[in-house]
Amino acid sequence: MKIADHIVQDYLSGESIEGYRENWFFQGNRIFTEPVYSAQEREKTAEVYHTLLNAAKDFRPLNLEIWDMLFPGWAGMLEDACVDLIVGFPRPYDAVTIRDSEGRRHVILDLICWSDYLGKTDLKRVSRNLLTHELCHVLIDRTVPGIDASMNSGDYEEKLDAITFHEGFAHLLSYDGKELSGTDWTAPKLQEIRRAGTNALREALAAADRAERERYLEQANCGEYYSKFACMAGMLYLAEQWLRGGAQALRECFVRGYHGFAEKCAVIH
Repeated sequence: MKIADHIVQDYLSGESIEGYRENWFFQGNRIFTEPVYSAQEREKTAEVYHTLLNAAKDFRPLNLEIWDMLFPGWAGMLEDACVDLIVGFPRPYDAVTIRDSEGRRHVILDLICWSDYLGKTDLKRVSRNLLTHELCHVLIDRTVPGIDASMNSGDYEEKLDAITFHEGFAHLLSYDGKELSGTDWTAPKLQEIRRAGTNALREALAAADRAERERYLEQANCGEYYSKFACMAGMLYLAEQWLRGGAQALRECFVRGYHGFAEKCAVIH
């Protein structure tokens, strides 16, 4: 992986990072926010920095057996993956995945925002979870022909298929920071979430009005975690396949590809 940490290195050494204000990823709602330069704040940030840096350098995904089946040779494919460790995002943008001007995905982690989690959670576990999720997206882009184009410029149905496929796999493989066997996928809470996500996905597939379609595309992958209907419908459809046929069943779903995937996820058998 390519790890860019020059911004945070300047910050930790006590230098002003004002000169990075115009950097390409400080845009929209993520407008540059001048950090506090106190020794206490920099000490907390340094602790987060070393944890996340080690997690990225020694990355080992969750659900490695499945990861290996879906992405043979994945370590080589991730050699040029971009992980940016920064400061300067406003809260709550602790982690985002966005593309640069050349179309490359960057996983961008703001370490001051992450310092809010110190003492509240296991940062090593959370960072492994997040990197599994985000790097899964990178690998899907690189191994599934056409999915990137469908996400960005496809028609409505193509976009729903691509979103549901992308997010279904990424959410499944990273869910709750656990191996798949560590979650009870038949639990009433998850089954209710599946019903809600599936119903919303079915409604989205039937939508004809342009404004309504735009609203569904926004809600498919934005908002509170369990309300992102395409993510939940895709994840829990794939969990059902895994319960039935294990890792090989997931490999078969992956090989069949994303075309028509949303429609498959919009039905509960």
